[in-house]
Amino acid sequence: MNTNPDGLYDDIAKSFAKTLDRMGKGDREDGNEQRRQITLHSFRRFVKTTISDLGYADYSEYFIGHSGSTYWRKKDSEIAELFRKIEPYLTFLNVNQLERHDISKCQSIRKTRCRYTNQGGRIRTTESIDERT
Repeated sequence: MNTNPDGLYDDIAKSFAKTLDRMGKGDREDGNEQRRQITLHSFRRFVKTTISDLGYADYSEYFIGHSGSTYWRKKDSEIAELFRKIEPYLTFLNVNQLERHDISKCQSIRKTRCRYTNQGGRIRTTESIDERT
């Protein structure tokens, strides 16, 4: 690995590309075999666009490291509050939301299905089924 900080991004980008290949997600852009569909810069574009689309264009510039407007000034507490507002839109894996969705699905399944099990030679009907969908 390159110990020069100037080459750090390139090293990380190469490692990221290898990881994408191992995951089977290293597809190339149409007409450009040198460029991948997903890059580190893809995340930067996603963040910038998402924050801007939420109505915080000035904050989006600040968030991705641009110097931004000389007129846009916020206290640290205000910046933290803005981040709390946009964070759910930048999160790829929201465990709490997934768990709530899973519980809702399970409750729906319990209401509509029965499962039969053979226990000691007799058939028992259960009123619920715990299927994870």
